[in-house]
Amino acid sequence: MKSLFPREVPMLAGMRFTMLILVVALASLFAASECQAQKRGQKSDQGKRAAHAQQPTQPAAQPKFKDLAVNSTFFFLSDTNRAYPWVKISGTTARNTVNTNVATISAQIPITQ
Repeated sequence: MKSLFPREVPMLAGMRFTMLILVVALASLFAASECQAQKRGQKSDQGKRAAHAQQPTQPAAQPKFKDLAVNSTFFFLSDTNRAYPWVKISGTTARNTVNTNVATISAQIPITQ
C-alpha cells in the first residue's frame, strides 16, 4: 500500500536530527556556563586564601582539664556566662558548686578558668 504522504518520513528524520542538534547545543551551552562560573569562583577565592594563610592557623591553646590543679575552680566552654563553676576533685572527677553533682570528666576537655 502506498503512503498518501511520501515525504513524511524524510521530513520526520530531518526534524529528529534538528531536535538532536538543538538538545546537544543547549546541553553544551549549559555546561559551558557552569564551567565558567567555577573558574570565576576559584579566581575570586584566591585572594581570600592568601589572606587566610597569613593568619595563625590555630587560636591560643585552651587549657585542658588535665592541666588543672586539684581543688581549682573552672568553667566549661559552653558556660559562657559562668553560671556553673566546677571544682576539680581528682584527676578524673569534678564537682559542680551550684547543685553539688559529681561527674567524671575526660582529661582532654577544654575549659576556662
